[in-house]
Amino acid sequence: MTSEKKNNGKTSQGGFYAFLATLFLGAFNDNVSKLLVICFGTAMLGTSSAGASAYLSLAAACFILPYLLFSTVAGYLADRFRKKTVMVWTKVAEILIMLMGVALALKGMVYGLILVLFCMGAQSAFFSPAKYGFLPETHKPAQLPAANGATQLWTFLAIIFGGWAGGALAGFCGTERVAWGFVFCVAIAVLGTLTSFWITPTPRQTADLKFQVRDPIRPHWRTFREIARCDRILLTAFLGNTLFWFLGTIAQLVLVLLAKD
Repeated sequence: MTSEKKNNGKTSQGGFYAFLATLFLGAFNDNVSKLLVICFGTAMLGTSSAGASAYLSLAAACFILPYLLFSTVAGYLADRFRKKTVMVWTKVAEILIMLMGVALALKGMVYGLILVLFCMGAQSAFFSPAKYGFLPETHKPAQLPAANGATQLWTFLAIIFGGWAGGALAGFCGTERVAWGFVFCVAIAVLGTLTSFWITPTPRQTADLKFQVRDPIRPHWRTFREIARCDRILLTAFLGNTLFWFLGTIAQLVLVLLAKD
């Protein structure tokens, strides 16, 4: 009861800092593992080969595809259970995914590591609705702009440092010791799981909420049409944000090949 009163518009600084640390470590690990897989795969296939280009496209698709397939289910889980609980369990899943990465890297399974990217994309897809839904449940409306700003700041810092660390780690490990790179990712996942335990507790959700999603794509289209019909400003922001991430994803992948050449 005490924790739920605390969440009625107020959150402890420590709990929010734990939330920021958790999302930072998660986004950092996403980018480190993605670059480990991409650099290892392109090095094994030949950086300038057609196979390497196809591998890059496949890796990018497998990382993004889970957002289309699982976002509606992830949204249901974030509404059905406590958002902190969802975040903790997705961090536990991250540890298991990185352990799978260690095993596949030890066997030198280049295309098997694509499965790691798919699973990490799925883990992020399930984490995201709980992450964004956490803020309105733990902050007053007047606090939300600052909380959203901090969330975006630490997310982009994680992407920047994760991109640098992933490239540096891939260069250090080469093709012979890439499994050690995934051991590093396991350690980051464990640390992120530990910080998630200190996230501010969130209120109980609707226990009788029924799962009604049968088609994973149709809800996205329905939401888009509703935004287009009701809120043109939000639609503009939505399209601009989509274009930004589209260009950023392309640039990151193309640079892997261009920088080598």
